[in-house]
Amino acid sequence: MKFYFKSKDAEYCYTLESIKEDMIEEGISEMTVFEAKTIKNTDMFNCRKFGEIGENGMCEKDCSCYKPKNKIKGCCVNRGSLYENTGVEKVIKVKL
Repeated sequence: MKFYFKSKDAEYCYTLESIKEDMIEEGISEMTVFEAKTIKNTDMFNCRKFGEIGENGMCEKDCSCYKPKNKIKGCCVNRGSLYENTGVEKVIKVKL
C-alpha cells in the first residue's frame, strides 16, 4: 500500500483514499501530494497505538500495551514503519 504526504514538510503520511476523503470534507478539488517511502534499517519505529516515535527495545521495558507478535518476546504488534518524503509529486483531483 502506498502512502503520501499532504505537503512537502508534513510529518504524517496517509493513503490516497484517506486524503481524498479529507479533500471532499474540506471542499478541496485538487491537491499536490508527495510520495512516501519506508525507511529501512533504522533503530526507530512508529507506535501505531500511541502515534509516537520510539527506539527499538523500549516497548518491552516501558509500555503497558506491549504485546509481542510471537506472544513471547520481541517486536510489538503496534510497531509501525517510518516514512520519508521522496519528493515525487502527484496531483490528486476529486469531484465535489
